[in-house]
Amino acid sequence: MPHEILEMRNCLSDEDFNTVLREIEEHKNDFIDQSIATAASFTRWYPENTTAISKIIDKLLYGERVREETKNFKDLSWSLLRNEICTNYEVQITKYIPNSPHKYDWHVDHLRTGRMMNYILYLTTPEEGGELEINLDPTSIGEPIGNGNYQIDMSIKPEKNKIAIMPAHYLHRVKPTKGSIPRMTLNGHISIIHT
Repeated sequence: MPHEILEMRNCLSDEDFNTVLREIEEHKNDFIDQSIATAASFTRWYPENTTAISKIIDKLLYGERVREETKNFKDLSWSLLRNEICTNYEVQITKYIPNSPHKYDWHVDHLRTGRMMNYILYLTTPEEGGELEINLDPTSIGEPIGNGNYQIDMSIKPEKNKIAIMPAHYLHRVKPTKGSIPRMTLNGHISIIHT
């Protein structure tokens, strides 16, 4: 089944990757427990748009490498991203708690306030689990979220310094992690700016 999902390894320079990790360490007490709001067990920190992390993700999302890798993608979302037309993005750092019985179950992000793309930059490589599982069936768009019995058409394994970018209308979920290393990501959504 054809899809327009970008997976790119070694997407940040060592300097940029270490800057991200340093900034996260400096803000480790700013993470908020999100386990109450969802069935998943994770904590999040939302950096301000002026942080070094935001500048690094801006350079990555709108950079030449992403443009080149996606030049043949046809989905309108990719065109808007490649040309920086009327888009903005949010940045969040998400740390999934390993060995939790909870998971971030099936959902879509496009139904929320103009979101058109999702991006996930992996900051760690868990020992087991943490895969992003994706259902590419267009008839599942808008179906109920949660414990649906959806086919897994694609699975992206978390790998340190790899980014996955996909249109927000794909149904997806995150598998729980096992072991001692949490699944930590720099992730967010790219949205259309409503003028």
